[in-house]
Amino acid sequence: DLGPECAVDDDCAVDEVCTNEVCVLGCIDDGEEVNDDPDRATDLDIAENSQLSLRGLTLCGFERDWFFVDAGMDETVRVVISQGGGPTVPVSLYRGDGASLLTASDAPGPTRTVSARVPDGDGIYVLVGPLDEPGRTGATYDIAVHRASDGVCVPDLQEPNDSPEDATRIGAGRLHGRICRA
Repeated sequence: DLGPECAVDDDCAVDEVCTNEVCVLGCIDDGEEVNDDPDRATDLDIAENSQLSLRGLTLCGFERDWFFVDAGMDETVRVVISQGGGPTVPVSLYRGDGASLLTASDAPGPTRTVSARVPDGDGIYVLVGPLDEPGRTGATYDIAVHRASDGVCVPDLQEPNDSPEDATRIGAGRLHGRICRA
């Protein structure tokens, strides 16, 4: 069943785009899509002193994506949001109650990093979004979440890259990294 015919995006509904002269849904939700509020946050099962990455996630319209990290008191949670373009994807960290803001970033550019120390044993909620101007296609992003005990350095996402044979290939742009003592 094809959508209505069109010549340009403005011929379509606000959440559709014109593709091959037919209106189609412009933004398709990702596989984590039940996570629109803290009660339905995606539980990121991250072991202590390790990291987890999810790639190709999507924000459509003015939605929010919530994630939960079950980190203990005085652990640090660091979140890196990366995107190739489109509207800026903001990120915020909340206390385990899901209501008390700890830190946030909506700085423009391809990467945003926020981190916070867990003030109690109730974990940290990560809020991605909402977009200020979602447009018709929303925004696609990658998220990397690091969980570290006090004083522990969590390696960056380029590991292993400790020798010329394991070197990380990078293209144009910036690459955020972290060097931990051996």
